[in-house]
Amino acid sequence: MRKLYVSVLLVLFFALVALPAVAQEGPDIFEVENSMIMGYNFSLDDVGQTQRFGLNFNLSDSFDVGFLFQQAGTNYAGAASFLVLKYAITEPINVGIMYGNSGATAASGLMFTYGLLSNDVQGISTKLNVSMEYLLPDITLGIDQGIFGVALSLGFGI
Repeated sequence: MRKLYVSVLLVLFFALVALPAVAQEGPDIFEVENSMIMGYNFSLDDVGQTQRFGLNFNLSDSFDVGFLFQQAGTNYAGAASFLVLKYAITEPINVGIMYGNSGATAASGLMFTYGLLSNDVQGISTKLNVSMEYLLPDITLGIDQGIFGVALSLGFGI
């Protein structure tokens, strides 16, 4: 657990060091997002839902790093926090990995995001994204005990 905190602090430090250089390349250097997620939990054999709050740092035109904080939802992975690394394949399509903890267990997942709408007015941008994810809330369980989810997220950035 201590290694995870040290890793998160190092990534945050490098993100903050890179922000002045990124600010010269484009307007989006920081983004805040709120997501609603619904999905099917294979281990519980039931549908679940939850809500997430995220902070994303744009490190380059095609690479983002961020943090997701998940509330305890119904039949979803419970309260969790994730470090997220995203790579933009094309302008609206991103692929990413998530790693963090769900309760006392390590969790990981894959995510595919598609940008539905975006608007940029005087350096402030808004985005509406839809994403699919496969989350393993406990990596000690088998890969067939995960959660397949679909999320709708609204974000704004500077």
